[in-house]
Amino acid sequence: MTPLHPWINNALEELTTLTRQHAAESLSAGCNYRVLVLRARLDQARAAGMAVPSTESLLKATEQIASAAESDAPEDMLSRLDEQLSDDDDPFGELLDALLGIDDAVTVAEARGRILEAQELARLAEAAVSLAPARTVELGRFAERRLMTMPDTASIRSLWDTVRQAPGELASEVLPPVRPSMASLRQRRLLERLQALHTGPGPQEEEVSDSVMVRRLQDAAAASPPVGSKESFEGLAVDLFEDEHGQWNLQIALPEGHQPGDHIELRWEAKEQSSTWRVQVIERSRRTVLARLGSLEALRERLRAEGLIDPMARLRLFVSLPHEISK
Repeated sequence: MTPLHPWINNALEELTTLTRQHAAESLSAGCNYRVLVLRARLDQARAAGMAVPSTESLLKATEQIASAAESDAPEDMLSRLDEQLSDDDDPFGELLDALLGIDDAVTVAEARGRILEAQELARLAEAAVSLAPARTVELGRFAERRLMTMPDTASIRSLWDTVRQAPGELASEVLPPVRPSMASLRQRRLLERLQALHTGPGPQEEEVSDSVMVRRLQDAAAASPPVGSKESFEGLAVDLFEDEHGQWNLQIALPEGHQPGDHIELRWEAKEQSSTWRVQVIERSRRTVLARLGSLEALRERLRAEGLIDPMARLRLFVSLPHEISK
């Protein structure tokens, strides 16, 4: 029997978990909507030719849940997307959350037969994204993996196609100029970042694979800590916590006499797969730096897309903070 794609396997497990929770007690409105999203995504994957087992009994059990699910208003989702496109935070944080929220709404509307509504929301989101390729350039690989899980007819394809093409649109600015000329601001910033990576002592690294956050990422049914709680680790003194807006944050205590760079690196490993993410530092003081990772669902979606969530393999996370000696 051909093994299921890791994303398919995890989507089925999450849907099963939510269905069992509904049988025991009523789910929240957000969980009801998540059930509908998972159902629609599995239908998309099946239409794209991916191996998806028969889920008739599971889908029947979710009918009552899905019938009461509703998404945010389209104008609110588009407003949030515009806000994040004009920001400069890590694109894998709230910007990816905004894109996935629109993806969910378009996919669900299409599954319910509201084709024109789905196409209109996708069109408006695509238009907004096309005006800010620099903000989505780092999401190109994620877009490619998301496109693999949907058929050619999916309304949301246009949005992810635009994200996928962003690196090509910016390539001319990143590559050296054809004739001598003054370097663009983007080129100068890239040069500065490359130089910064090669100055000062090497980065400090700490494994935080046993944190509650990592266990929750791999297991949708894992216990959830109270909002705002922290998971501390020795060495780098890494704190992982969820704020009141449902965003995961990472805070690192700085070694004495050192100043940080402008990013934190996360290296994820599972079996022989690995992926390194650069997360922008959003706040810093003399003693600590803070980065926002995004919501639990956005992180889990990205890990699934990169094939890093596998029920048969332990998910490991290493946090690395490049720094240099203070002068």
